[in-house]
Amino acid sequence: MELIASSDVELDKLRDQMFPDSVKTMIATNVYVGCEMSKELRDNLINMPMRATWIAGIALGFFIDKLMAEQIDLSIVGKSPYHYREIRIPKCGYPYIEYYSDNGKFHIKKVNKAEHLPNAAVHRLSNALSNQFFLDFGPEYIPTGSHAPFGIITFGHYKFERPFISLGFPKWDYSGWADRWDISDKISREIAETIMSRKAPAIREEFQENIMKKFELKIKGD
Repeated sequence: MELIASSDVELDKLRDQMFPDSVKTMIATNVYVGCEMSKELRDNLINMPMRATWIAGIALGFFIDKLMAEQIDLSIVGKSPYHYREIRIPKCGYPYIEYYSDNGKFHIKKVNKAEHLPNAAVHRLSNALSNQFFLDFGPEYIPTGSHAPFGIITFGHYKFERPFISLGFPKWDYSGWADRWDISDKISREIAETIMSRKAPAIREEFQENIMKKFELKIKGD
């Protein structure tokens, strides 16, 4: 599929080409499920209540990435056009997951407010530069490879409830959003229930084993 690529591009069309409804649903539902899993983990930490929210917050990113990876692998919500890879930038903190397809790539990041861009990390600044190409090079330019459009999924929550989830394209200089849309309405409660019953227990157990080794936590029911 050839992406529209002009300075006056209707970004909503680009959004729908990069993020068809099945992908919006997959992303929004996984963020929602991740929040539900983190809330459950927080509530089940019984011997370190003061650190429970902090630990659940660490778990949230892990939960979302694991849910996304498994659903991309299995294409549960329609056939996914995306793949994923783990990237580590030397001396720049923890590795992150990049989701990519022939048409573009995106990252998922928590923010404090829906309108905010994530912090200007090196990898987000460098990826945002590619948006200069698809916005400014005219209708005949077809973005490919490293010059493909770069989107960011941002999300936040209140005590792991009522999550907001946005999809947007940052400006090439990372000075703000070129455009951004709320996709919270794409959460599928039916799919979420299926994931919670079929996938969440194993993912929670995987994380639980890791944090129990590190923090010596006791979980209700163990």
